[in-house]
Amino acid sequence: MKALDTLALALGEAGNPFAALDAALQQLVGHRFLTVLLYRHDLGVAERLYSNRPEMFPTGGRKRFEDAPTQKRVAETRRPYIGPDAASLRRDFPDHEKIFALGCSSILNMPVLWAGQALGQVNLLHEEGHFGTQHLPPVRVAVQMCVPAFLALKETTP
Repeated sequence: MKALDTLALALGEAGNPFAALDAALQQLVGHRFLTVLLYRHDLGVAERLYSNRPEMFPTGGRKRFEDAPTQKRVAETRRPYIGPDAASLRRDFPDHEKIFALGCSSILNMPVLWAGQALGQVNLLHEEGHFGTQHLPPVRVAVQMCVPAFLALKETTP
């Protein structure tokens, strides 16, 4: 609960809401890598709003839905995805080698939802076998707390 309270307080202040989300999720479930994506459905892309490894995955980068089948599935179904191991990442992510280069071989993709729409997703990556269904509730709560930031950015960025 302390991590969520800290996140709530940070969201009420000026600053990067996604850095606060990163810190909260580190306390709640742990991760080696986190990235935040905003869906640009009109352009057919997801745009990276935040990355805790910007040297490899810089902010502002875009990935087309057609080049990212798992991202597209999360956007369309509005359901989270858990890839528990390296085999699932090889199967579901064309850029799995970049993921492995981070020392990660499990992933949790959580959609950000508002009024029946998927606004974006938060991706958490860690070592093999780290993520399971027990992580869905705390990640969902923390991610949904950031809906206002997604809505504001959707309105203010091209």
